[in-house]
Amino acid sequence: MKFLVYGSNGDPDTYFCEALARKIGKLVEEGPEVVEGGGSAEGGDEEAKSPVEVVVRGGSGEAVEVEFASFLEVEYAQKLKQLEREFGGQVLKHRQTQIVMLDGKYIGGIAELKALAKRDYSIDDEMGNTIVYNRQSREDFMACVLRSGRPHVFLEFADGSPVRPSTPPVFGKIVIELFTDLVPIACENFIKLCTGELGATELAKLHYVGCPVHRVVPGGWLQCGDIVDGSGMCSLAAIGKDGKVQDESYMCDFSAPLGGIVGYSTSSSHSIGSQFFITLGPCEWMNGEFVGIGRVVQGFNALKNIEDAPTRNQRPFPPIVVSNGGKEAM
Repeated sequence: MKFLVYGSNGDPDTYFCEALARKIGKLVEEGPEVVEGGGSAEGGDEEAKSPVEVVVRGGSGEAVEVEFASFLEVEYAQKLKQLEREFGGQVLKHRQTQIVMLDGKYIGGIAELKALAKRDYSIDDEMGNTIVYNRQSREDFMACVLRSGRPHVFLEFADGSPVRPSTPPVFGKIVIELFTDLVPIACENFIKLCTGELGATELAKLHYVGCPVHRVVPGGWLQCGDIVDGSGMCSLAAIGKDGKVQDESYMCDFSAPLGGIVGYSTSSSHSIGSQFFITLGPCEWMNGEFVGIGRVVQGFNALKNIEDAPTRNQRPFPPIVVSNGGKEAM
């Protein structure tokens, strides 16, 4: 008997699935404990005069293997593509941030694993110690971040309607790994605009917070970063000469099947400002045309939420704005 559990290290549910699979495995291998005189090993009436009958399938002595691995979300998505090739159609439409297989058969995600545990093994398991799973998630994610040696920044997106509830709808958070080894100056500009550490000029606040997503092309890209007036017509760098940064390199490949490649929106050479785009699918035609500065490593659900939002003339309506940004804490 073999469980395969893969998932994003950005989701604590990944680690719950691993723990639940191992709990099932232990039950299958060892069986439930029954205490003579009443009560199970997990607690019972000490004065009971007969053992408690625990009706659980298990204790067969069958060896159980749990193969577990966690990934950055972008790498987990690539892993799903590999599983599609290996296991075929049964995995084709899986969209959850963790996946469970049992003896080569598709189970699903956390909900399906919990249902299997309850139905077949009488394990009615809730999340339990979520603090542990959250810590595991954070530690594994940060280990991947540190291993890359590159800086990471984040942007959060929310409803930007002038009239809205006190708590606006949230579209999600994305974490971006920056290619500082390829385009250090362009990346420095982006970092400064994410953190807002340079304050403001007479033209604009040098910060992405409050900046609207001004264009969404489903399957193509989203555009954001006009810190001047949000119209999509302006672009102002936080560093460089006259609010512009020169093009350093066109080495970035925009053909990633899942999208998530970040680049600067420009209309001519050496005119990098604040406007950026994030691909929502493969965009090979951008290769050699635009300066790429990074890739989304977590937060593809946020990109999907923005892509699916209603638009007018390709502009989200109601508006979507950057609600927070900065360096991802190490």
